[in-house]
Amino acid sequence: MTKPYNAYYERPATLSLLPDVKGKVVLDAYRAAGWYTDWLLNQGASVTALDFSPKMVEMTKSKIGERAKIIQADLNEPLDFIEDEEFDIVLSSLTLHYLENWDRVMSEFNRILKEAEMLVF
Repeated sequence: MTKPYNAYYERPATLSLLPDVKGKVVLDAYRAAGWYTDWLLNQGASVTALDFSPKMVEMTKSKIGERAKIIQADLNEPLDFIEDEEFDIVLSSLTLHYLENWDRVMSEFNRILKEAEMLVF
C-alpha cells in the first residue's frame, strides 16, 4: 500500500517494535488486507491471520494463498479456536479502537501468548 500514513509512519513504527520474527509463531490480528502477514511470512515467521471482515479475509487469502492460516473471527468474542500459549507474538496494528471492550481481547491475547512473549499493538 502506498498511503503516506501507512508507508511512512504507522508501518515503520510498528515494525520497529518487533523482534527478529524468524522461526516465531505469530498471530496477525486484524491484518490490513495481508500486508503484515506477507511481511511476517517473508521474514520467516509462521503466521495465523484473522479479521472480522469477510472482504479482508478474502483479500488476504488472494494475496497470501496457502502460506498462512487465515480465519474470520471477531476480537470482541473469545478466541476459543486458539490454544493456550500458542503464539510467540501477537501483532494487532490499528485495531483496538474498533473494539467495544479491551478487557476480553487483552485477556485472550494474554491466554494465547507464550509466557514472557510479545504483544505489539
